[in-house]
Amino acid sequence: MKDLCIRESYKDKQGNEQVSWNKIGILIEGKNGKQYIKLYHIPNVLINIFEQKKKEEIQQEDMSF
Repeated sequence: MKDLCIRESYKDKQGNEQVSWNKIGILIEGKNGKQYIKLYHIPNVLINIFEQKKKEEIQQEDMSF
Protein backbone atom coordinates (compact mmCIF):
# COMPACT_ATOMS: atom_id res chain seq x y z
CA MET A 1 0.00 0.00 0.00
CA LYS A 2 1.24 3.49 -0.84
CA ASP A 3 -0.03 6.93 0.12
CA LEU A 4 -1.23 9.36 -2.57
CA CYS A 5 -0.33 12.92 -1.59
CA ILE A 6 -0.38 16.41 -3.05
CA ARG A 7 2.29 18.97 -2.26
CA GLU A 8 1.27 22.35 -0.91
CA SER A 9 3.76 25.18 -0.45
CA TYR A 10 3.17 27.95 2.07
CA LYS A 11 5.08 30.58 4.05
CA ASP A 12 5.42 30.35 7.81
CA LYS A 13 5.20 33.34 10.19
CA GLN A 14 8.85 34.22 9.54
CA GLY A 15 8.30 34.23 5.76
CA ASN A 16 10.17 30.97 5.16
CA GLU A 17 8.73 28.72 2.48
CA GLN A 18 7.50 25.42 3.88
CA VAL A 19 5.98 22.32 2.31
CA SER A 20 2.99 20.34 3.52
CA TRP A 21 1.96 16.94 2.10
CA ASN A 22 -1.80 16.33 2.14
CA LYS A 23 -2.85 12.70 1.89
CA ILE A 24 -5.67 12.31 -0.66
CA GLY A 25 -5.86 8.52 -0.96
CA ILE A 26 -4.01 5.24 -1.20
CA LEU A 27 -2.72 2.89 -3.88
CA ILE A 28 -3.54 -0.73 -3.10
CA GLU A 29 -2.09 -3.87 -4.68
CA GLY A 30 -4.45 -6.84 -4.59
CA LYS A 31 -3.47 -10.47 -4.05
CA ASN A 32 -3.79 -10.97 -7.81
CA GLY A 33 -1.13 -8.28 -8.46
CA LYS A 34 -3.63 -5.73 -9.80
CA GLN A 35 -3.38 -2.16 -8.54
CA TYR A 36 -6.24 0.04 -7.38
CA ILE A 37 -6.57 3.65 -6.20
CA LYS A 38 -8.89 4.75 -3.41
CA LEU A 39 -9.45 8.53 -3.27
CA TYR A 40 -10.79 9.83 0.02
CA HIS A 41 -13.05 12.47 -1.56
CA ILE A 42 -14.85 9.86 -3.73
CA PRO A 43 -16.35 7.36 -1.27
CA ASN A 44 -17.26 3.79 -2.26
CA VAL A 45 -15.25 3.94 -5.53
CA LEU A 46 -12.17 1.86 -6.31
CA ILE A 47 -10.24 3.01 -9.39
CA ASN A 48 -8.66 0.25 -11.51
CA ILE A 49 -5.20 0.77 -13.01
CA PHE A 50 -4.35 -0.70 -16.42
CA GLU A 51 -1.21 -0.77 -18.55
CA GLN A 52 -1.38 1.77 -21.35
CA LYS A 53 -2.23 0.16 -24.67
CA LYS A 54 0.06 0.51 -27.67
CA LYS A 55 -1.18 2.59 -30.59
CA GLU A 56 -1.53 -0.52 -32.80
CA GLU A 57 -3.79 -2.27 -30.25
CA ILE A 58 -6.06 0.77 -30.06
CA GLN A 59 -6.37 0.95 -33.86
CA GLN A 60 -7.25 -2.77 -34.05
CA GLU A 61 -9.99 -2.34 -31.44
CA ASP A 62 -11.45 0.62 -33.36
CA MET A 63 -11.70 -1.52 -36.50
CA SER A 64 -13.20 -4.59 -34.80
CA PHE A 65 -16.86 -3.55 -35.02
